[in-house]
Amino acid sequence: MKYCKTCLINDLRPNGKFMKDGNCFPCHYYKTKKINWDARLFSLKKIINKYKARGKSYDCLLGVSGGKDSTRQALWTREKLGLKPLLISVSYPPLQSTELGYQNLGNLLKLGFDIVTIQPAPQTACKLSKKAFLELGNILSYTELALFSQVPTYAIESGINLILWGENVSIQLGETQRLSDDIFDGNHLSKINTLSKVKKINFPSISSKAHLCNYTYPSEKAFKTNNISIVFLGPAIKTWSMLNNGLTSVLNGLKTNLRPPSITGDYTQVAMLDEDFSNINNMIKYYKFGFGRATDYVCESVRMKYISRNEAIKIIKKYDGVCSDKIIKNYCKYINIHEDEFWHVIHKFTNKHLFKTSNKKRPIPKFEVGKNYE
Repeated sequence: MKYCKTCLINDLRPNGKFMKDGNCFPCHYYKTKKINWDARLFSLKKIINKYKARGKSYDCLLGVSGGKDSTRQALWTREKLGLKPLLISVSYPPLQSTELGYQNLGNLLKLGFDIVTIQPAPQTACKLSKKAFLELGNILSYTELALFSQVPTYAIESGINLILWGENVSIQLGETQRLSDDIFDGNHLSKINTLSKVKKINFPSISSKAHLCNYTYPSEKAFKTNNISIVFLGPAIKTWSMLNNGLTSVLNGLKTNLRPPSITGDYTQVAMLDEDFSNINNMIKYYKFGFGRATDYVCESVRMKYISRNEAIKIIKKYDGVCSDKIIKNYCKYINIHEDEFWHVIHKFTNKHLFKTSNKKRPIPKFEVGKNYE
């Protein structure tokens, strides 16, 4: 395992890419690109202008959870671009959702936005989560498939052609499978690692086709026939980052997580406020690839020179892979498995080159953060 020489992304990130200068793709991009932010904003406005509604109720769709990113992009779309967005929220099942998430969706309503809420059948969601955990070691694969699928599906059904999305995952996280010459082009989101994997698994005979349609991403033909375009906002926003989005959203009414980072592993306390099980997924990601949520946050902060690499290492050591036993117990109850089976599955997907597994359940890292490991 090798680390980027600037930040702390390692070369095990799915679809990641290291450049000849020893930097990961995002660090290389920010070091070599001289960005004219005014020109980028002009380019974005030029792209969306042809989709802007003429006398219609809404200009575009925005997928939202009520969290920091969705609050930031909803406000920016309305205030900076002058558009009338309709927000689409694909709700988590009741046992997965948090009261905080509902409050933050309510905050978007208070800010003056209209929201359409789509709720996939809870029983189906539970069964698909269990299937994804057992077969992929990823409890949110089908949840994310629903989140990504329902916004373009609604666009096709409603005739609203423009979908605005926050982050360009290639530039922000290094997901180069979705890399495009056009930094605003989001029409290939279905090719990112999580979605491309889950789409290859056959759906079990667990529910009606009507229920499973919530997890069907529209075809490229459907996109072209209905003139649907997904456009990234992040590349035109100079201050776009996970931390800045959190700060802006808090100043506009977002409620943060009051639980300590020792429970969730989220040292910023502004991530994944709407549901709990993503904390497990970030723990699993850590055991698979040697990095978790804290790494994603600090790498961006190092890249933007908010903190040093050494400061970032201390944060990663403290919070990557953290998830409380209580959250794990709740998930086991949710999908009806024993905790021993849960850890058996975790060990199955743990990278044995990076971690030592034992009867003590939680794998123990063999590597040291920031140092290349052979």
